[in-house]
Amino acid sequence: MFATVPVKKLSIESSRPIARVVPARSRTSSLLLILAALPLLATAEPSGLEAPPESIKQWYKPANKRQVWLHTMFNLRRSQQAIEEYAGAREGELVKKWVAAYAQSYRQIPEMVPEWGVEADLDALGGLEQAAAAGDLPAVKSALGKLGRSCDSCHLDHQAVTALLMRGPDFGPLQVQGQPFRKAMEGLSTQVNRVKIGAEDGRWEPAQTAATVLKQQLLDLGATCDQCHQDAYPKERILGSSIQEKLTELDSALAKGDKEETGKLLGHLGYNVCSRCHGVHRTLTDLREELSP
Repeated sequence: MFATVPVKKLSIESSRPIARVVPARSRTSSLLLILAALPLLATAEPSGLEAPPESIKQWYKPANKRQVWLHTMFNLRRSQQAIEEYAGAREGELVKKWVAAYAQSYRQIPEMVPEWGVEADLDALGGLEQAAAAGDLPAVKSALGKLGRSCDSCHLDHQAVTALLMRGPDFGPLQVQGQPFRKAMEGLSTQVNRVKIGAEDGRWEPAQTAATVLKQQLLDLGATCDQCHQDAYPKERILGSSIQEKLTELDSALAKGDKEETGKLLGHLGYNVCSRCHGVHRTLTDLREELSP
């Protein structure tokens, strides 16, 4: 469920100097920056993080069957690498080939997202094409470096929030057996704690009841995975046969009144189900909700 959403206009004035030392091409670093900046989001002006333009949504799923914007960026990166390497090897004809590919992708940016057209340095692009045509490889390198700086500047301003909102999962619309997704997550936590509390106090019957409910809740949760994932592997990795075996072992430990084994199995389930799923999904989801109205 990768629907796009509007975003608050946010201010992180005091975090702006921090942003300048984060590599612009590192999405992980950029997302960590947003996470670190969340306590500062309530400040007023000037704005530091803004929503990407509405026009970019048409180039991402679900509005588009292909991630066209991403593929354009990938093409630019690949072409830039080829130009750099062939210029270093003094392969002039191959430099021309890849400059043409680079220029085609670069000119698509202001066409696809007109609001970001001002970020494109078309003069530098023209200089790159002229240098390649003349076989002036030092000038090619110089022009490509200038274009790279324009890319870095745009990425620094827009990449993290755009990636988060356009590619991050949106669990808001999901329902688990008619319950809102957040409510279903709370239900899982409640049953895990009931098992733990029952085992701690030697109240094995309530603990067994909670374990039975927990098992069904996990099955219900797993039934929602295919709304986002088109193959079985992600679900199998987190809620697959090995976890079902551990749930069966938990039933046995509770039936025997084995407090130590129950604790070990709950720890295993917490790490391999809850933490593993949260590590993939929850941070991005929480950030998305924080940035959304």
